[in-house]
Amino acid sequence: MKNILLKIEFYFLRFPLLPLLVVIIETLIKRTLWLWGRIRFGALIKNRGLGCVCHWGVDLKYPENIYLGQRVVIGVRSSLGAHSPIYLGDHVHLSRDVHLETAGLDYNRNLPPYPHISKSITIEKGVWIGSRATVLGGVHIGEYAIIAAGAVVTKNVPAFAVVAGVPAKIIKISKTRD
Repeated sequence: MKNILLKIEFYFLRFPLLPLLVVIIETLIKRTLWLWGRIRFGALIKNRGLGCVCHWGVDLKYPENIYLGQRVVIGVRSSLGAHSPIYLGDHVHLSRDVHLETAGLDYNRNLPPYPHISKSITIEKGVWIGSRATVLGGVHIGEYAIIAAGAVVTKNVPAFAVVAGVPAKIIKISKTRD
């Protein structure tokens, strides 16, 4: 039975118009999801500037606490957990899989359940955050800073700084925008 199904699949996939049909269907699905993402983003994020782009698969927790400047780009599979406010300035770019999380647990208590604590995140204009980076609550990132891929930012980052690592450390600070 398996061999019969494999032969049917083999001959079906050799049909000359099948690749064209696959491309057409894939394009329709992508365009539909793009449109859905725009509608969903517009409905959920009321506090945003013009030209903001958010992938349809972004996880938005407490969207009423998210404030976006002009032309903010939020990449695929990013997550914005805004228990406290998240402020993104103009021209901020979040690459794919970036996590901004304002809430955490207060481990100072001896026994569980640990209470939640929450602090805001502020990211100034022109900041670029690399793929799979995490920014935790209470962090302020200065303008035109660069957060390297995979970095975990737990402390404030000055303007024009490049940070990387776990926890993130300053690699370089340029005095002016290059």
